[in-house]
Amino acid sequence: MLNYSQLAEQDIGGIWLSAARANPRTADRLQDALNRSLQMLAANPEAGRVRKELPQEYRHFPLGHYLVLFREQENGIEVVRMLRASRQIADLFA
Repeated sequence: MLNYSQLAEQDIGGIWLSAARANPRTADRLQDALNRSLQMLAANPEAGRVRKELPQEYRHFPLGHYLVLFREQENGIEVVRMLRASRQIADLFA
């Protein structure tokens, strides 16, 4: 099962909008690739590394120029954020 926080939904929507400004078809392909990767993470959450420096037991997984922050749930994952990999992630939770 794959759940999204409200912030993650906003992040993903922003990623699509940014890509769609240049090319809507490319944005749709990017969205499809992200969805496939997130489904893989829901089935295999151990593929992500634990982020112990964050306040909760988050894992992260790189997807191209993005970093997925998620936490395991009993039957899948909750995507907490999807951010540019270049961002200082720990600062978001300070």
